[in-house]
Amino acid sequence: MSYSSRRNNLTQNSEFSFLRGIYVTMDKFFLDPILGFFIPGIGDVITSACTVPFVMVTVFKLRSVALTLAIVRNALIDCLCGLFPVVGDLFDVFNRSYKKSYHQIIGYVDGNTEIVEEVNSGAVKACIWITVLCILIRLVILLFSSLFGWFKGLFV
Repeated sequence: MSYSSRRNNLTQNSEFSFLRGIYVTMDKFFLDPILGFFIPGIGDVITSACTVPFVMVTVFKLRSVALTLAIVRNALIDCLCGLFPVVGDLFDVFNRSYKKSYHQIIGYVDGNTEIVEEVNSGAVKACIWITVLCILIRLVILLFSSLFGWFKGLFV
């Protein structure tokens, strides 16, 4: 199947327009940092859950492990930054992980050689980043849980 017919199939798919809606809502209308600021913790969990459709499309529609790893890395960076009150929310305004993920998917579908090469060649780096980010997220949660004793029972 050629890239143009593959792109046409995807862009006419409701899931693809759903991804665009998430990207626009979270990054262009700044719902991601707003939820993280006004509902600390829970807002970050909600916004992280919005990454699931991106992962589902990369796994089941595009069937690309490398692209899935890139999307997960973007989400974990967003999640790690969201753990820090106020500073993380300010970073969220500039980070825009949904925009990056959306454009990586579009570029991959379009056959944009820069994006395809970046995603495919960066798969091993993405695995390393995912591991490091998961460790950092765990350490930050443990740090905050030790600062706030009642919080510790939720994660340990």
